[in-house]
Amino acid sequence: ERSYIRVRTLNTTKGLAVQAWRAQIDKKIYKMEMRKVLENTNNLTLKQGEVVKIITKNNKATGILTATGIQYNSNAIVLTTGTYMRSFIVIGPKRFAGGPHNQPPSFKLGHSLEKLGFKLRRLQTATPVRVDKKSLDFSKFKPLYGETPHPTLSFFLRLPEKEQLPSYLTFTNNKTIEIINKYIHTSPLVIGNIIDTGPRHCPSIERKVIRFPEK
Repeated sequence: ERSYIRVRTLNTTKGLAVQAWRAQIDKKIYKMEMRKVLENTNNLTLKQGEVVKIITKNNKATGILTATGIQYNSNAIVLTTGTYMRSFIVIGPKRFAGGPHNQPPSFKLGHSLEKLGFKLRRLQTATPVRVDKKSLDFSKFKPLYGETPHPTLSFFLRLPEKEQLPSYLTFTNNKTIEIINKYIHTSPLVIGNIIDTGPRHCPSIERKVIRFPEK
């Protein structure tokens, strides 16, 4: 709520059961706000490090071991691995180990979990290229504005209204399709660098060109 730049209701032409609120946020502000919340939470101590092993005794998790050799004992462990566990970055024909924002991936924790009998699976996300907005002609885009008053995501907090940033809608044309087809041989989908099971309702643009060339 404190870091949103645009909020709107999805599926407004359908029934209430399938409607949802979506907030686009400022990543830097979100990071700062969440850190502020954690640092000001009573009885919560923050430690930074890479977990490389889950320690067990008598078939029960009793702690964790970090890459620097520090051991933390605990009666319970909650894993929120995000996208770092055994993560790979794929850019065209290139594929290398890595996590978001040039962070290293976590491989040893995955091996530790497998030794404990867990089966690991990978998911994939496609990140579009970033473009400099100063290079765009916004007169050819359709602006999509957020809602005012904005839908609140919390029952316990109502923040003052603030100026929202619009999103912009555009469409591909024959020239776009021509460029994609020209370089489709470098796509990870064609090369085989990634699995062919991305998000069902949000396929990448080259996936659309491959599957629906007539559109």
